[in-house]
Amino acid sequence: MNWTGTASELAVETTRLCSELEIDDTVTPNTRLIRHYVQQEVLRRPERLGREVHFGFRQIVEYLAARQLLQDGWPLAKVTEFNRTATTCQLLELLPKGREPTEAQDLVASFKASAPPLNRERRHRRRIRTAPMDRSIEMTKRRVLRRRRTGQPVDGPENIERKRLVRLALADWCHVYVDPNEWRNKSLAELEEMGKIFTKCLIVEHNVSGEER
Repeated sequence: MNWTGTASELAVETTRLCSELEIDDTVTPNTRLIRHYVQQEVLRRPERLGREVHFGFRQIVEYLAARQLLQDGWPLAKVTEFNRTATTCQLLELLPKGREPTEAQDLVASFKASAPPLNRERRHRRRIRTAPMDRSIEMTKRRVLRRRRTGQPVDGPENIERKRLVRLALADWCHVYVDPNEWRNKSLAELEEMGKIFTKCLIVEHNVSGEER
């Protein structure tokens, strides 16, 4: 919990933790990716000590949680939104549990045990703010847990979810799929907000095109 290090040291530490926690990720942490995530606010900006910047435990957890969410299909903009509002404990809940106790798991457990509980008012405010994400977060947690239990990818045949969707052809190159049941239950304000989020996602994806993710 008292860990601090440079961008290159953060890349080394997250690589080690990915191995210990058995996080299956094809992307290897590196300095360039760390800096890109800071720029996109996926990771909190590090503290500057003299001429160097130093990251801490929070950024380690933010990186690991971000990789889990990206693998689960989240757009980078939504990952940023979640990381910025989530507590460290909420981020830790997204991490897979190793099959055998490891140093990484001991670190996670010790942090959870020492973290002060949120008071009722703060919990209520956070629940309202993140309500649109709650179901997506829970689905991600369940898929991570299922992957750990079965050793199979979450998109295997036994995990296919069949659902009737409506395809909106916004352009020849842009099709959006929506759940008609959920869609009809949304207010105009919620639909407008989804439109804003979609626009932001397009802009982010356009800006990071060709960059590592």
